[in-house]
Order: sequence, then C-alpha cells, then structure tokens
Amino acid sequence: MDYEQLPKWFGGGVAPDSVSSFQFKTAELNQVTPRQRAIYRALMCLVMSNGARDFHSNQSMTAALMRANEVDDHHLFPLAFLKESDRRNPKAEFDNVLNRTLIDAKTNKSIGANSPAIYLAPIDEMQGRSQVDAILASHGIEGQTRDALRAAEYRSFLENRRAWFEARIAQATSLPGQPSVEAA
Repeated sequence: MDYEQLPKWFGGGVAPDSVSSFQFKTAELNQVTPRQRAIYRALMCLVMSNGARDFHSNQSMTAALMRANEVDDHHLFPLAFLKESDRRNPKAEFDNVLNRTLIDAKTNKSIGANSPAIYLAPIDEMQGRSQVDAILASHGIEGQTRDALRAAEYRSFLENRRAWFEARIAQATSLPGQPSVEAA
C-alpha cells in the first residue's frame, strides 16, 4: 500500500507507484468545474500559492479570509456576460477552472455581470494600470492572458490561462526523471 511507502519516500527512498505514475491530462482543464472538488480545489490552491490578491483592495487571499467566508470563487468572465455574448455554448463551457479565481466577496458583487473590459476600467483608474496588472499576475493572469482578459476575448483568454495552469501543475507535481503532466 502507498501509505506504507510514504515514510521511505520522505526519507529519500523510491516514490510510491501512485506518485511516480501520476499523470494529468492538461487538455481536460477546461472541463474541471467546482463539482470536481478535489482537482478544482487543488487548482485554486495553485492560484493562492501564487500570492493571489484582491482586485480592489490588493489584500492577499489567505486561508484565514477563506475560513471567514470573505473570499468568493469568481468567474473572471461573469456567467451572465458570457451567456449574453455567446448564447450557443452551454453553461458548462463557461463554468470551468480556467475562468475562475479567488477575490474578496465585496469585489465580486461590484463586478456583477460586466465584461472584464468594463469592470477593470474603474479599478485601473483607482489603482493605476500597472498596479492592477501586478494584481492580475498574482492570479496567473499576465502577458497574453491579461491582454485577452482586458479585451474580453474569452477563447484567447482560456488558451493562455491553460498554459499557466499547465506550468504550475508541472512545477507542483514533477519528480526527477518523471514527467508528471501528459500533454494532449
């Protein structure tokens, strides 16, 4: 059993089979929703471990805030906005981990059903665009991903955000000589 192998592995021995043979098909990231609690929570932990900060307050998202129910699991492209702009696609396509992050509950309410191009503008005015870009980067949203978010280009945003998650999954799960992420 794996749990019997853990002390040996922690002491520098061979990793248990379930660890050394771990694979995650990153092409399936767009199918991970909150209903898949374990993998979804693990991916949100990657966001938190990146130092995620609230869009308005710039406050770090912490375990203490989570326990106090002061953090919301937010759609970066709000569902109502996506449904209105792309009525052909099912809700499931919009409700995936690539389109979500953790922010303050008050911030989430202020965003409402607005496009990112609309809800980021007053935040830019209040904090300055470079500060907001740094906050977005704390959520793994930088470069082309950030540009796609700001332009409200959903498909491009998803493709670029997937790359960020792929890199973090590889970093978090890699074992020497063992590829841990299966590219699709």
